[in-house]
Amino acid sequence: KVPDPPGAAVHTCIVRLAEQTLAVVCRNDSLSWISGIWNAEIKGLQPAQVRTLTVSACNPVGEGPSSVIHVHTSNRPHAPAELQQTARELASVQLSWTLKDPVGAEVRMCTVLHGDQAVATAMRSSDSWASGSSWSITVGDLQAD
Repeated sequence: KVPDPPGAAVHTCIVRLAEQTLAVVCRNDSLSWISGIWNAEIKGLQPAQVRTLTVSACNPVGEGPSSVIHVHTSNRPHAPAELQQTARELASVQLSWTLKDPVGAEVRMCTVLHGDQAVATAMRSSDSWASGSSWSITVGDLQAD
């Protein structure tokens, strides 16, 4: 929240990483008139990083002092756990596993590899959004090595 000083409304806020300007956000594009809170989406950061950003406000008089925030980007998912074969047929197998979503980065698909070749892709089912961790897939057309 950035309060306006009397007689000199804040017109922009500047988001920086060290000395690099990441975003200049304008009042009309970023301020919620209901809550009075400014918003900015910072793109181009690397995953699994902690960064220290500063935010300062500007009005016709100039740029004010900065506030500091430590931000965390989402992590890549961990390896699947509890991987098991749950069924088999002549040329196919059914696999299941669990996988916890990293904070802020839901896993939407998993790829099954045979050597370096993708042989199946499991898409997150609509009913797994609630549980968030159970996955299964049937891998077919398996050939003997």
